[in-house]
Parts: sequence; structure tokens; C-alpha cells
Amino acid sequence: MAQDDAHGFDAHGFSLVAHDADVRDGLVLQRPGTMRGGSFFAGGVLSYAKAPLVLQDPDTKEREIVLDHVLAANVSLGGALHERLRLDALVPLFLTSTGPAGGQGVGLGDIRLSALAMALIPEDTRGWGLGLVPWVELPTGVDSEFLGQRAVAGGVLAAGTHEWDRVTATVNVGGRFTPRTVMRNLENADAVVAGVGGAFSVTPDVGVGLEVRGDLPIVKADVPGTGSPWEAVGSVRHVRPNGAFLSGGAAMALTTGAGAATFRLFLGGGFGAHIDDFGPRDRDGDGIVNRDDACPDEPETVNDYRDADGCPDHLPALAITVREGDAVASGASLDVATDGAPVFAEVVSEPTTVEVRPGAVELHATRGPCLAGSMSLEASEDRAVDLPLQPVKDALLQIAVRTPTGDLVPDAKVVLTPSEESCLADPVVLEGGRHAGYVGPTTWSITVTAPGHHPFETGVMMVPGGDESVVALLTPQVKLEKVRIEETGIVLLEQVFFDTGRATLRPGSSAVLDEVVAALQSLPSRGVVEVQGHTDNVGSDTLNEKLSQARAETVRKYLVDHGIPADRLRAKGYGEAQPKTTNRTPEGRQANRRVEFVFVEAP
Repeated sequence: MAQDDAHGFDAHGFSLVAHDADVRDGLVLQRPGTMRGGSFFAGGVLSYAKAPLVLQDPDTKEREIVLDHVLAANVSLGGALHERLRLDALVPLFLTSTGPAGGQGVGLGDIRLSALAMALIPEDTRGWGLGLVPWVELPTGVDSEFLGQRAVAGGVLAAGTHEWDRVTATVNVGGRFTPRTVMRNLENADAVVAGVGGAFSVTPDVGVGLEVRGDLPIVKADVPGTGSPWEAVGSVRHVRPNGAFLSGGAAMALTTGAGAATFRLFLGGGFGAHIDDFGPRDRDGDGIVNRDDACPDEPETVNDYRDADGCPDHLPALAITVREGDAVASGASLDVATDGAPVFAEVVSEPTTVEVRPGAVELHATRGPCLAGSMSLEASEDRAVDLPLQPVKDALLQIAVRTPTGDLVPDAKVVLTPSEESCLADPVVLEGGRHAGYVGPTTWSITVTAPGHHPFETGVMMVPGGDESVVALLTPQVKLEKVRIEETGIVLLEQVFFDTGRATLRPGSSAVLDEVVAALQSLPSRGVVEVQGHTDNVGSDTLNEKLSQARAETVRKYLVDHGIPADRLRAKGYGEAQPKTTNRTPEGRQANRRVEFVFVEAP
């Protein structure tokens, strides 16, 4: 084409692709995503381009801005005839620009008609999408101002996409076929068109995207850098629940060439809908508008399971029976959870029906601290479930039966009694006077008996997973003839004798003191015993008090030497301060010279 005929191509360099109310759609790349037959859309983007056409003299290197300050309204219309076919119309309307003749007024650009035929449809928000996009451009623009072509042009491209939930990647590659135009060192001819981009759904209603697109000339340009215009486009989109959307963004040139503006700005919006949205917006009356309702003619079943899809659904019902042996457990605590989230927690005494979400279900039941049962299952349909309770024995109890001298008692009998009737214990079998076994987590009473020994009783609190040790101290049963055990202490039926005026025991006193030892060993829980020394009134008060203290300490030492723990005994001399009878007769004074054993306090 002669240079005088150079005008006759669209140097604006921007063609808005069809986009509906999807936050993942781009501005310049075709994304073959999911479509719904009967959906349609209308939208527009107001764009401003700075210097999309600049000529440079090859010799002088002087630059001439041929097209500048282009403000255009880019309108897009379209509709999906089928989930695999969409038809689109794109109409640019130039509001103002600066061209070779100065300021240019309102004018129509080249109308583009296109289609998207889907070969592969992504499933929901994941997977691959593949489509073919043919288009034709009608020469309706102002060709004399570099805003339109003189003849029909067109092209075809393959569009692919892959979706990972919130992330989408898109690739376009194809060919554009256009009348050849030459102007100085600028050539407008057939080219390979390509682009790559991605989008991210920040929220279900907001998406951001980045696209890079440009041309690769089939015939190499005479001047390097003039035939491959490439731009990077960033955009953001917000979609309202009613289908309306807002778009905005900016672009910048990556290479020089006709149509690669120094920078661009975008702002627009539109509306995407489905034919079902006209008429009753909620035909089934479930509160979900038709465009968002997967089952617009059937109301949603509100049961905390997929309540947003608009479709009726049935939750599996589990008829749960908590059993204790062959009987239904009464007063059992039943807990049911799905995917770790509790859905039921009550005390039950009869078979109970619980609706759960399909999937993994955890059942757990207890009755008291010592009965429990658990079960995992997959719920997909109604079913009956028996949940048996089993004894809980996870606390280790160790028992040793000994005499006061430390010897083990192998022939003892041990009985465990729980505070909770649901707790059971295996019979206790001593091996060499010892036992170790697991019991339930509750309070246990322990009773130990053995021939010839006084019984032993105590209690122990067992906690889940705990470990407790008990020493059962069995004292031999002794026939007491010289002492008597009373509530307040041990009464001597025979007197303890000392050398006159001294604290030395006479040999005849051992028999009665041995019975005191036996009595104290049979009373391990009676606490501290005060060994009291008393005198008559013969002699001074000071002397009698010292003598009584010394005699009390002598008796205490005898008891300790014969097996009574020292911390159970304390000695106290009272001198003549507490006479038992008169000191006026020899018999009275004899009675007042005495030793007593009094229970004074707990250990």
C-alpha cells in the first residue's frame, strides 16, 4: 500500500474481551471458564490511553506522537446459548483523542463479533478449561484517524485455563489476519497474538488479575522494535450479589510498537444474569435467588448441611442405642461429632436418633467414671448403631500388706469397694503379700484382714491414668491382761515400778509395758500418746517434777525400743501436781506414784 494510503488501521491497540460477573475474568485475555446456558451480560470499561502511536524517524531519531490522549468507552455484550457456546459483541466508542489533524471528537471504532466454543470445561472451581475463539472485526471505525481499519479483519485463537480453587492461570495464542498497511517504518499486517495471565479470588466477591499480551509479526519488521507491541495489564473486580460488577485497572507498555500505549487507565462495570432471574427471583421461596439456586424449583432443606446451594437434601439419621451388657444403659452421657465438630451432647436412657452430616462420625458415651464406649463410622444413610459400654480400668493401684515390724503378710485378704456402683474391680490376689492391678478412676475403700491380726481399713482416690501405692499395716491381735484400752487412753491394771528415788525400771515392770506396746500397735490411727509421770508429795516440788519427767522419759524410751514410732510418743512429768488419791496414807502415796498413757492428738 502506498504511503499516502497509510491511514487505515486501528492504532488504539486495546480490545476489551467479553467478561461476565466472574471475579476471575481478565480485561484482555479470553478465559474459558464454566458457563451456564441462558446467561447473558452487558458491561463497559472507560479507558484512557497515553500515546498509543508514536513514529520515530530512522535517520534523525526524532519522535512524533501521532495518536494521543485517547478516551474511549468499550462496550461488551454477550450471552451463552449453551454451557459450551457463547456469542459476544464488542463495540468501542471513542469519546476524544488527539490525532494528526488535532483534536478528534466522538467516533465509532471497529465492532468485533466473536464466539467462545468450549472443548473442555473445568469442574466447579478446579481443573482445565480449553476453548476456541474465532472473531471478525467490521470496519466501522474512523480509519483516517488511526481508529479503524479500511477492510474486514479477523482471527482465531486457542484459549486455555487451569483453576486451583482461588487461583486461575490463562494462556491465549492464535493468529490475527488484517489488511497490510505501511506508514514510514510502521507495518500493520498479519501477526501471531499471544498472552498469559492469572487471577486470584481475594474473596468470593473480589478478584485481582495480571495479564501480559502482545503481537508477534509473521513478517519481520524493517525497523527492530516496531512490530511487537506488548503491554502488562493489572485489574481488580468486585461482584455484587445481584450480578452487578465493577472493574478497574491500569496498563503499561513493555515494548515499543503501534498500539502499545505508554500507560492506560481503566474503570467500568456491568451486569451478569441468567434468563431465570427475570420473573420470580426466588421461585421455590427458599430465600435463595434463582441465579444462585442450584435447584430453583425445589426449596432448600435448612439443616446446617449445604444450606447455600438451594437444593433439598436428607441427612443420615443414626438410631443410637447405648448398651450396658444386653440392657439399654440408663443415664449415659452421649456425644456425637462430625469432622471434629460436636452435633449432639445429652444424657440418654433410651435409643436416640441423631441426624448427622454425611462423612466421618465419632460416637462417645460414658456412664459414671468407670464405663465408656467409643466408635467411628462413615455415615451415608439411615442406620441403627449399638454403642456398648466397657469397664474403664486405667489407674494402677499397688498394695503391700505388712506387719509393724515390716514383714509381708502373704495370707491376708484384700477387698476393694468403689464409691461408684458402675466401677468394678478384679479380685485382689496377693503374691507374697503384694498386689498390683488396674482399677477404675474413682474413690476406693480398702479392707484388709488376716488371721490373728486386727483389720486394716483405708481409702484411696484414683484418677484417670494415675498410680497410687498403699501400705496396709496389720497389727497382731494380743490378749491384754495387765492393761485396758479406753477412749481417753490406756489404763494400767498393774503398776510400773521404779527404784526408790530413781528413774530406773524394776525388772517386774517389763510385762505390763510389753502389753502397752501391743495395745499401741493395735491402734495405729489413735495418734500421739502422752506418757505421763506422777509422784507423791514426799520431797520438794522441784525434785518431784524432775523425777516424774525422768521416769516418763524412761518409759517412752522402753516403748520406742520395742517398736513404737518415736513421733507417736511424748513424755511429760507432772510431779505431785495431779494426785490420784490422798497422800496421807502409805497406800495413797503408793497409788500416786504412777505412769499413765493418754491419747492427746492425731498424728
